[in-house]
Amino acid sequence: MAEKLIRLSGYEPYKDIEIVFIGLRPGEKLYEELLMNEEGILSTRNNRIFIGKPIEMDYEIFEERINELDEAVWEEIADVRKLVRKIVPGYKY
Repeated sequence: MAEKLIRLSGYEPYKDIEIVFIGLRPGEKLYEELLMNEEGILSTRNNRIFIGKPIEMDYEIFEERINELDEAVWEEIADVRKLVRKIVPGYKY
């Protein structure tokens, strides 16, 4: 991203502007996770940090439903939302 921004500004990366890779700074994260109420969110001493318990699932049923969804997409079934709802119970359409 830095290289693209430098080029868009009319400069040459590493020639006109040096890029230094420093890694994560304290407190930085690579990604943000969203938690659902079904995950049993637990509080910690820090009011901004929560712990989520993963939802238990049957992976065989999950794989079957994904295969159903895949077939529906290839067959161009008009409303695949019902199939998505079977996979993701919290999905609203």
